[in-house]
Amino acid sequence: LSYGARQDLVQAARSLALDAAAGHIAAEDITEEMIAERLSSNFSGGGYDEIGTGGVGTSSAGKKKTAASREPDLLIRTSGEQRLSNFMLWECAYTELYFTETLWPEFGEESLRHALETYASRQRRFGVRGD
Repeated sequence: LSYGARQDLVQAARSLALDAAAGHIAAEDITEEMIAERLSSNFSGGGYDEIGTGGVGTSSAGKKKTAASREPDLLIRTSGEQRLSNFMLWECAYTELYFTETLWPEFGEESLRHALETYASRQRRFGVRGD
C-alpha cells in the first residue's frame, strides 16, 4: 500500500486544473465537493482521473454517495502516536481522534469498546463553537 494524503490532494487539484484549462469547468466554480469527488477515498470506483471524470457514484443500495459519506466519524490511532501521518487529511477534517498506547496486535474488543464509549461521550460540533 502506497498512499499519501498530500499527493492525493495534488492529484485532485491537477485533475480540476486540467478540466478548467480545457474549459469544462470554471475555476471559480470549484467546490469542496468537487475536490472530494476526485480523491482516492472516493470508494465509488471514481476518484480522480486524468480527464476529470471522477464522480460521486452510488452505494450498493442505489443511493447517491456524498463527500460526507466518505468522512470517518472516528479515527483510532494505536501505539501512542498522536499524529495523522499524512493519512486522509482532507477526509478527517471533522473526524474525532482517539489515541491509545495499546499496540495494534493487542487492540481487541475491550479496547474498541473503550474507544467507542469515549467517542460516544463527545459533543460533535463540526467546526461550530459550543457556547
